[in-house]
Amino acid sequence: MIAVTFLGLGKYNKEKGIYEYEETKYCYDGKEIDTCYFPYAVKVFTAPDKLAVIMTEKASKEHSERLSKKCEYDSIIIEEGKTEQEIWEIFSKITDYITEESEVVVDITHGFRSQPVILLACLVYLKALKNVRVKQILYAAFDARDENNKTPVFDLKPFLDLMDWSYGVYEFINNGNSKEF
Repeated sequence: MIAVTFLGLGKYNKEKGIYEYEETKYCYDGKEIDTCYFPYAVKVFTAPDKLAVIMTEKASKEHSERLSKKCEYDSIIIEEGKTEQEIWEIFSKITDYITEESEVVVDITHGFRSQPVILLACLVYLKALKNVRVKQILYAAFDARDENNKTPVFDLKPFLDLMDWSYGVYEFINNGNSKEF
């Protein structure tokens, strides 16, 4: 199984002169883990064979050393996505990384602006062309943390399933094909 996650810069700490993420207790599926790095929590929660962290060169310079002390991962260095060409390069890097017949878990927590949408397009593409199976789409809702600093983690895969189901409905209504159900 492959887990794919994003990591951005986080907030700039003027006192320390670094970008960082706040420490929280991520809660998912009866498990809890204290960390500032959700990619690390993804690794603990899902136990993938490989973890890929998608980040810009700047985010890599800020966080790679600290994150590598917590877990092993593959870096996928991307551009910021400021042009259409850069967006297609992000799409290509993700789809090239994930191999045929893979089972994947994806995390969109730190996906910047359009990145979760690009990742969703990658998943639909990979399911169709590489027979990839999506196990989970995780999102840690940091802004929904409680008074004990516990951050809930949600699996958004049912929304991808809804897209598949909607396509099945379309096929049935327009072509009489019930195979997609």
